[in-house]
Amino acid sequence: MAEERLSFSDFVVSLGRFSFSTVRFGISVVEMMSSVFTTQTSASRGAMKITLDLAGLLAEAPQQFMSGESRLAWQELQNKLEVFSLFEHVDYVLKLPPAGQMPLGQLLTQTSTLGSYRSVWATEGIGHYYAACMRSGKQHRSILRNDRDGTWPTERLAALHAGMGLSFASEVLETTSSQPSSAELRNKLQEFLSLCLDNSHEGYLDAAYEALGLVVRNLYPHFLMAIDAELAELDHRLVGYFWHGVGRAMYFAPGNFLPTNCAPWRAVEMALGEPPHESGRCNALGGVIWSLALVNLRQPQILERFLKYHPQLADTEVFDNSLRAALLIWRDSSPNDTLIEKLSSHQISNPALIDLWNRVVHACACACEAQYLALKEKNALGSLFRCC
Repeated sequence: MAEERLSFSDFVVSLGRFSFSTVRFGISVVEMMSSVFTTQTSASRGAMKITLDLAGLLAEAPQQFMSGESRLAWQELQNKLEVFSLFEHVDYVLKLPPAGQMPLGQLLTQTSTLGSYRSVWATEGIGHYYAACMRSGKQHRSILRNDRDGTWPTERLAALHAGMGLSFASEVLETTSSQPSSAELRNKLQEFLSLCLDNSHEGYLDAAYEALGLVVRNLYPHFLMAIDAELAELDHRLVGYFWHGVGRAMYFAPGNFLPTNCAPWRAVEMALGEPPHESGRCNALGGVIWSLALVNLRQPQILERFLKYHPQLADTEVFDNSLRAALLIWRDSSPNDTLIEKLSSHQISNPALIDLWNRVVHACACACEAQYLALKEKNALGSLFRCC
């Protein structure tokens, strides 16, 4: 029987159909995630995890047919899906028992089996999961303040506090009326701040505070300006943490998931356009850069691509502070990992960016260890969750 050959034109048509189907599936995932972000039901978490896993596989598939920037865009999508799924479905990933049946030290030991990169994001999920378990069990104080049984690893406290803050913010705002008065909103914010203060480990309180912005931007965007005003009255320092969390949410916003929305990054436009003041804009932009660097740390080419489209940001204090903060948090969260070293030795493919990369990114990576030790000694790593 004669061998049946696929003509070049047939191959192109098939590839086009494949790519279109993949993009359509990606749009469906974005629509589904938008629904998840804007509702507060947990009824379909299992189905959502299956969908995200499939989306991750489909985000990987087009990379086999692509090179250069297109491939990096799909890689960034895959990274976002992986990180989001690890946080949102850590109980599925680690096959955890019913809520509250495992001490925190044992939970953290299990996350370590996922590898240095994935364990950091799973730990943020553990912080959310563990705080929710403790609160449902009427444990209201010292959730992460004290290591009662001496089994907690010293690293990854930043990720734990970020996850715990997300749990507190979600819990408090869930019971807020749709059109709260100023007094009600202030009481809710004070409740959130008290929960963070009563349950945070020394030096990481600010990491819990910052999570408020992420929850508000994702689930209650109509509260943004009112909360900004209330925080300014309560403690103006909190405004920076709030908008930094908003910037993180912008990077993960469902509408920014599609690869076509990555060059230039629409999240940058959001960060510069939504906040009502300069402090908000600086911190929202810082949250975007911070997230971009951490999520894509395994592929320095993605950060290189970002600088190609946003070179005006590279020499700014915001970019420098945000990249340094991201690397320092990674150093604290994964001390035996080599990704920061990989970033410092990355060889630039675009000759026009070599000087910029060496002056900004390479310098940040090389200075990371000394700066980390200084901040650790001052017990001030939580301060990295805003753009000072």
